[in-house]
Amino acid sequence: MISLAAAAERYRAIVVEYPAASRAADALRVLNELGWADLISYYQAGLVRFYQGQYDRALGAFETQLALGGSEDELVSAAYYRAVVLLRQGKEDAARAGFAEMAASFPASELAPVALFRAARLLEDAARFDEAAATYAALAESYPETAAGQIAQFRRGFAFYCAGRYDAALAAWTEALPQAVARPVRSAALGQTENPRAAILFWMGKALALQGRQDEARARWAEAGAAGPDAFYGLRAKALLAGDGDPGVRERAKGAAGLSLLSRLAELHGGRCWVEDRPGGGASFRVFLPDAASLRDRGSEQEPRPKAARPPRELDERALALARALREPVEDEELPV
Repeated sequence: MISLAAAAERYRAIVVEYPAASRAADALRVLNELGWADLISYYQAGLVRFYQGQYDRALGAFETQLALGGSEDELVSAAYYRAVVLLRQGKEDAARAGFAEMAASFPASELAPVALFRAARLLEDAARFDEAAATYAALAESYPETAAGQIAQFRRGFAFYCAGRYDAALAAWTEALPQAVARPVRSAALGQTENPRAAILFWMGKALALQGRQDEARARWAEAGAAGPDAFYGLRAKALLAGDGDPGVRERAKGAAGLSLLSRLAELHGGRCWVEDRPGGGASFRVFLPDAASLRDRGSEQEPRPKAARPPRELDERALALARALREPVEDEELPV
């Protein structure tokens, strides 16, 4: 027979270890109904609310956790997800401030460079290019080995480029080149894959071309093609250099652009895409998109999630029945979220 303590632990484990699973919401409800809410933190409850799309309740839980204090892991995650919720609610300025504050408060956290990058992107999206460039520069200097830091090496100069300040963009990219890696850098949290060196060299060529420095532009495009021969910007650089002389390169560049866009769309919907050789020549693009139920169970793959220690258990109705029998009904109980 399952004891009351074992039943409580089972529901607690589901909430803590599998907050994105649909059954976590049921487990949280049981814990609240039976007066076991103190077995979990406000952050843990808020994360379940977040993955259920209950953003107002999730925000309240994260803010309560930050006000009450807790372990460093809980405070880091509560601060990060608070900013994510604000962004999901369309409050870009508040979200940007939240990401920046989280990174400043917990600089040693693995989420700090991700938060700083997202703050910079929000500045960039708001056409606050100087502030975005400064934030990217700080990110690249503080976290040069991380995916966010590497991609920031490129985006700092790109912010200047978007502002029409081509000399500043070229100077930023020239400074970044020694640290920029010539390989794909992928970040699920940022939702993108980039070859930083190829991207920098390609856009240096674009800036030089706009200044009428065609020979220098072509030299940069040649370097971009060498740095990322199969990367998006490497293929685009080859296509620019090839002109009308190499239709194969142009077609590969078009295919890379299409695959990059398709991959991004698939990732945004929790899926993936890939290319397979087709018998007799050519290629087939394959796309997998999960159904709504499995997507709810998986949660948003673009946000970091706690790692599970063991496979989730189905909610045990015997445990629930036993728990209800062993405990007096709780009326008008104060619930955390």
